This record gives sequence, structure tokens and C-alpha cells, in this order.
Amino acid sequence: MPKPFAPLATVSIALALLVSGCSAATDGTENEPQESATAKLEQLKSEGKVPASFTAEPLDLRVEIDGDEFGISWKGQPLTEDCAPGKGLTNSTVSLLMLQDVGIEDVQQCGNVWQATQADGSYIAWNAAP
Repeated sequence: MPKPFAPLATVSIALALLVSGCSAATDGTENEPQESATAKLEQLKSEGKVPASFTAEPLDLRVEIDGDEFGISWKGQPLTEDCAPGKGLTNSTVSLLMLQDVGIEDVQQCGNVWQATQADGSYIAWNAAP
């Protein structure tokens, strides 16, 4: 009795892809954006632009730096050091990280950094445009 060709072909193609490295297995590049963002955040901390007390393990961290401006987006704990309600216009760098078509809430000034909450519960932080 002949075997169906389609299942055999599917299995052999999948096996070939697995062997050639085109599988869903990770090669380490998956974490590179997070590692790059962490390195940028550490740079901002070491330069004194972001409080050293910035949350130790932010989730979904994204950091953009453009000259003297920076923007940070993350999930986790907000900044708490020297924070007080404030009004601050976002800079163009953090605008790249914001949720589209949704406003921000609870704007606070934390030293030289402003932070706000987004609709999904994530936070953004930015510095004043020079």
C-alpha cells in the first residue's frame, strides 16, 4: 500500500530546515536588543543622566539616545527617587517609544528626568530637550 506523499514531504522539509539551522532554536541574537538597551541604560546611569536607582530589572526595556536627548520605555517599577508631579513635554527621542494614538498619564519630574505612565501600564522617561 503506497504511503501518502504530503506528510513525508513535510517531515523531510522540516528535518532539512532543522539540520540547516533554520529552526526556531535561538542563536543568541534574540536577546541582543534587550542587551543593547541595558548597555545604553547603564551608560546613561554612569553619566548621571538617569538616577542610579532606576529599576534593576526592567522588562521590555527600550532605550533611544540622540545626541543629548534620550528616551526610555519599560515595564516594571517606576522611578521613585525625588519624584514629584510635574509637567514636561516629551522630547522627540522618547516619542519614538510611545504607544501611538494614546496619551500619557501621571507625568512626574524625577530630578532631571520626566516619567509618565502609558495606557498599557508601561512607563516612559525622557530628559528635557536642550
